[in-house]
Amino acid sequence: KKTLRTCTRCKLLWPRAIGQQMGPLPDFRVPTGSLSPFATTTLDAAGPIETRQGRGKVRAKRYLLILTCSVTRAVHIEMMYGLSADDFLTAFSRFVSERSMPHTIVCDNAGQFVKADKLINDDAETQLNREFPRIKFLFTPPRTPHVNGVTERMVQSMKVAMKHVMSNADLNDDELSTAAKKAQAILNSRPLSYLGSHPSELKPLTPADFLADKALRDLEIPDQRLDYRAKYHHLQTVLRD
Repeated sequence: KKTLRTCTRCKLLWPRAIGQQMGPLPDFRVPTGSLSPFATTTLDAAGPIETRQGRGKVRAKRYLLILTCSVTRAVHIEMMYGLSADDFLTAFSRFVSERSMPHTIVCDNAGQFVKADKLINDDAETQLNREFPRIKFLFTPPRTPHVNGVTERMVQSMKVAMKHVMSNADLNDDELSTAAKKAQAILNSRPLSYLGSHPSELKPLTPADFLADKALRDLEIPDQRLDYRAKYHHLQTVLRD
């Protein structure tokens, strides 16, 4: 082996491929403290997907909000009826009620995400609220989807799972929402560790193993920050009253 390592002709005949050096993980990908699912969440919207309305003569565009835990790699999918801030807040409120309130969100600079950040955290009354927001939004630079590759990879996996679940079916809104939840279950059942072929080997670790029950909080935005004509304002008022 020592002779082969020092032989110049052998190095030319049997060159060794150089492996790509991977960069360090960003700070939000490194766990600090507890492994609470969705404490740091990355998200993105995928679509549009056309759904059947009524008897099928009318079509409507629907979108899927993919939320990914940056540490446990768990996935949560919610259907949105549009790309407005109201649609995002409604879907995000359902996510918070089912999972938990994240302390950090990593996303792109889409208009609905930027406006949601202002509605949730834009409180100029006290310096404390400005320094310690309810949810810290980290926006990726424009035209750099690879920066949020954690979510982009899950978007691709979600599309593959949805293709197997939906096939070429013509779905309505309720059926699309159900198909999205089926795809969510498939993604949360994927192995994170080595998957052996022997029956006696241990069960591989999956994101579903981290989704334990815990205390849940509701997402509520002060009425003075919302337009009284906004759908989320009406929904919040109805649920509170």
